[in-house]
Amino acid sequence: MSGLYIYGVMREEAFVQRELSTLIPERPLLLVARDGFGAVATPTEQEKFEATQEGLLQHFGVLSKLMSVGTVFPIRFGTVARSEEEIQSLLTSLSGMMDQVLERLNGKAEFDVEARWNPQLAYGQIAEADPEIKAFKERVASQGAVPSMEDRIAVGQLMAGAVGRHAEVCQRRIQESLCEVALESVPLPLKREPELFMNRAFFVEGERQEAFEKKIYELGESFHDAVHFKYAGPLPPYSFTGCEITAVTPAMLEEARQTLQLEETFTEEEFTGRYRGLLLKWHPDRQGGDPTEARERFKQISASGKLLELFFAQHGPEFAKDALPERIFLVVKGIGHKEHLEWV
Repeated sequence: MSGLYIYGVMREEAFVQRELSTLIPERPLLLVARDGFGAVATPTEQEKFEATQEGLLQHFGVLSKLMSVGTVFPIRFGTVARSEEEIQSLLTSLSGMMDQVLERLNGKAEFDVEARWNPQLAYGQIAEADPEIKAFKERVASQGAVPSMEDRIAVGQLMAGAVGRHAEVCQRRIQESLCEVALESVPLPLKREPELFMNRAFFVEGERQEAFEKKIYELGESFHDAVHFKYAGPLPPYSFTGCEITAVTPAMLEEARQTLQLEETFTEEEFTGRYRGLLLKWHPDRQGGDPTEARERFKQISASGKLLELFFAQHGPEFAKDALPERIFLVVKGIGHKEHLEWV
């Protein structure tokens, strides 16, 4: 399959004075435009891309070059359109909100900040400062015997609680300090690393980025090496776009239709009635006995309904199974702030 790998969306006017070929000579880029906006893309024979370090760096590298020309709405890594027409359809879906989104992103970047305990210092300091742990250790020591297995387990449990409480205090301190410079902050997923206790994205204006980086170094010094910081930035502000583009296949829409027990052709009104009825029927608070099944069904119904709500908002007013295109793009609003859809 040949297609177009999409990097980002910009105002078409950003390229009036500059050719894409001069911006990144080593990569053949093209601009697919509609309604005053342009998607920057490159031809590809691949349909799927693995998120390797090399691939991500190349993706972010192109976006960084584009950010030097104008404000960019960054598209998620690995997004491929089948044709220019498909991209133009996407731009039409975005046109009503893109001015507002680009204005919000104008001149700003994202910094992703991680905070980790230094295990050689932090855990000892936390234990020494926790009165409950100190009292327990003193009580065991006063007995003059070697601590039992039960004692060790109890200390471990106390320590886990103390570390969790201290992490909350440190997170607030770090966030409050960095938000003196940043406009806002949102949490990012925590990796499965025992020392990692904070991972957040910060939205920073261009003229304050140097001050933001200085704040991180000052925080590191204030923790006296008990906390180590790692940050990446300036990055395209993925976490603060307020929306995300996702490709949806007919199979995903068909599964949603079947979950809501709808006919092969139905209107938005018919969908809304069925969706609301099933939400009421399977709400966990309305079930007797074990609510496990109800919670799972409610989750499936909710995800299916959100997907079809997006379909009708952008491709309504009727759903016809036999008339669906091979694939459509949907604009998911709220990403990075409130809403993360879980596709069925």
